[in-house]
Amino acid sequence: MLLGRHRECGVLDGLLEDVRAGRSGALVVRGEAGIGKTALLEYVIGSASDLRVARAAGVESEMELPFAALHQLCELQATGETVSKRRIDTRDDLTPQETQIARLARDGLSNPEIGARLFISSRTVEYHLHKVFRKLGITSRTQLDSALPSEPAA
Repeated sequence: MLLGRHRECGVLDGLLEDVRAGRSGALVVRGEAGIGKTALLEYVIGSASDLRVARAAGVESEMELPFAALHQLCELQATGETVSKRRIDTRDDLTPQETQIARLARDGLSNPEIGARLFISSRTVEYHLHKVFRKLGITSRTQLDSALPSEPAA
């Protein structure tokens, strides 16, 4: 059990019992950085090995967007994609979200237009593009066309 988190772990265990009994539920964990949100989520995931767990993480700039994490989960379900942990050998690969944002930016959409299309804030688009530029070793949108991997043939 997490040190000093008996009450929270009890609530999480109750949620898992409800799910196992056929009552669905959702867990939203929010709070300041460094208070142990990730440890609580890992506790739930470790206790739910017999269940299918869908997990989404947002950034602070998405807090004003209602249901941003739910949208992420629905998008993953619809596309059949899965989220996997980043490894040292894949840390410089673009994530599916980064690839999608980079292609839309390459195609000439502004950050607000990309955000509206993907149901994320323009600040989140900016955050992802910053990571894309770093990973691809570029400094501007005009370089995206030559830097992006080619799209698979349909």
